[in-house]
Amino acid sequence: MREIIKKIEGVHAYLTTPFNKNNIMEINEEGFRKNISFLRNNGIKIITICGGTGEIWSLSINEHKKLLEIANEEKGNMFLIAGIPPGIKSALEISKYAQDIGIDTLLIFPPIGPIAEDGIYEYYRKIINSVDLPFQIFATGSILQCNPLTFRKIIELENVISIKYEEKNLDNLASLMNIIDKDIAWISGIDYGTKTIRYYFELGVKGFTCGIASIIPKLPLELYEAAIKKDWKKVHEIEEIIKPIYEFRKKFGWISVIKASLDILGLAGGPPRPPLTSLKEKEIKELKELLNKYSSYLK
Repeated sequence: MREIIKKIEGVHAYLTTPFNKNNIMEINEEGFRKNISFLRNNGIKIITICGGTGEIWSLSINEHKKLLEIANEEKGNMFLIAGIPPGIKSALEISKYAQDIGIDTLLIFPPIGPIAEDGIYEYYRKIINSVDLPFQIFATGSILQCNPLTFRKIIELENVISIKYEEKNLDNLASLMNIIDKDIAWISGIDYGTKTIRYYFELGVKGFTCGIASIIPKLPLELYEAAIKKDWKKVHEIEEIIKPIYEFRKKFGWISVIKASLDILGLAGGPPRPPLTSLKEKEIKELKELLNKYSSYLK
């Protein structure tokens, strides 16, 4: 497992799912291939598909399978993580399919709806033991509300190799790290507006998730290299460069802004599916002006 854990350390580029502009109920398959190729050719080593950024909640089982197929065909030497749906029956079906076609690792979402303490462990145990694949646990929502001992019991399941922690709470992250006695890769979400990236790495995270990597891969890659070298001055400099596009996403929509940016850059964004909405014309104009400021990083 150590070799696989090592592969999961770094920048995790989260891909959107491009839907056809004339029919949002269809996936732009060629556009999806193009987006993956763009990342492969620009130094990205780890990609995640069918996550929240990929609008997993809006996908049918067949669409989910098709996206896994395409990504697996196009990934090249990149490490591929695929999200699986939060419903147990769908999660089991997609997990089995992912194993059959050779996906590298699965990202498991917490269950939704009413939850019993014993039931949440059984949910993870049943999915993780159903296939012989590594799993990354998305530590958010219901799994963080359960007893810490239940959380530890879940992480101790044999095929769990990584935890994705997206909460903006360093104290809670430190507490979770202290109760886990296992060799795993902690991967965090980061807030470019608060200058806290340094502290995540000092706690021991081994990488971070990044939607911006889908459009400007160079900057997150440079930030990661600076962080593992503990060049905190460089880290803060890059944080400040990324901050404007991060704040624009925060204001106008995490997914919608990435999709509009992809379209502007000649890649495949397309509209989001309801209940999300596309950017308005005025917002697209502002985004174009903002992206122009990143032109030197887009070459």
